[in-house]
Amino acid sequence: MVYIPFDIILFEILIRLHGRSIDQYKCVCRQWNEGLSSWQFMSLHVNYVEEYLVRIRRK
Repeated sequence: MVYIPFDIILFEILIRLHGRSIDQYKCVCRQWNEGLSSWQFMSLHVNYVEEYLVRIRRK
């Protein structure tokens, strides 16, 4: 089994999820709750969503 560091999971995978899904993943474990509740994650998630919406509107 391949080990994926938590920061890669958090900042490369979970950042792409819908807000409701993120709330559900907070229940996985304490580390995920803290990571998903951090201001760094929230800021990056908002930026990702804004960029995604801009790309969609251009099409």
